[in-house]
Amino acid sequence: MFASDELLIYFTSGTTAKPKLVLHTHVSYPIGHLTTMYWIGLKRGYFHYNINAPG
Repeated sequence: MFASDELLIYFTSGTTAKPKLVLHTHVSYPIGHLTTMYWIGLKRGYFHYNINAPG
């Protein structure tokens, strides 16, 4: 397994155009999670649930 390997596939919401496929790697998803933790002020021991509907 490499950091550049595919991990998850998401679709954008399509608010300004048609929804687009977004590929996350083993690096990009954790980086996004850490960024979210910073911006919303999560601390050690807090929970961050990422719940989405499949389309």
